[in-house]
Amino acid sequence: MREFAPKLEPAAAFRLLGRVESLEGFAEVQYLTPKERDASTPNTYSGNFGTCDFPLHTDLAHWGVPPRYLALRCVEGNVGVATRLLDGNLVCNIVGRSRLRMALVQPRRRLADGKHLLRLLEKVQTNAGERVRWDPLFLRAANGRAASVLDEFRDALRANVPADVVLENPGDTMVIDNYRMLHGRSSVPPNSMRVIARAYLESVNL
Repeated sequence: MREFAPKLEPAAAFRLLGRVESLEGFAEVQYLTPKERDASTPNTYSGNFGTCDFPLHTDLAHWGVPPRYLALRCVEGNVGVATRLLDGNLVCNIVGRSRLRMALVQPRRRLADGKHLLRLLEKVQTNAGERVRWDPLFLRAANGRAASVLDEFRDALRANVPADVVLENPGDTMVIDNYRMLHGRSSVPPNSMRVIARAYLESVNL
């Protein structure tokens, strides 16, 4: 959405879009800015990739129940930086849904709720259907079979070209289905800035 309610602060704009989810350890609205690796922490994407490309992933894939949607809103745009989107169904169809449902992965670190075995694709007990989870940084294979499926998942990602969307002007906003869509970020040009507000949504107003 181009310049969606541009005069509203991000928190108010997000509330117009849907029900904002409160997640432990996260502010209601987070402000994302490019950071060099040495200026961030190892348990973040910036701490691992800095201003280089962020790989395609689903947010909080290592959680037992990841957030349903994420909303991104431009605060300060940069025409040289894009949000990358790829429909997870394309990957699921290449690898095979049954194989993905059987592939068990583990978070890099044990979850606080004790869940430590997760599926790359799983049915959801709502009308959401299925949930794909993918994170090359925070998930690892639980066994040899899963390692093979993860390799195939990576190959399928390389076989598809994501769409690039630029949040250029203040108020430009997008909502991403975190159960279906993978997203990433292009590299950030040297000495440039981009500020994106992010919130997680339990539901959206359609």
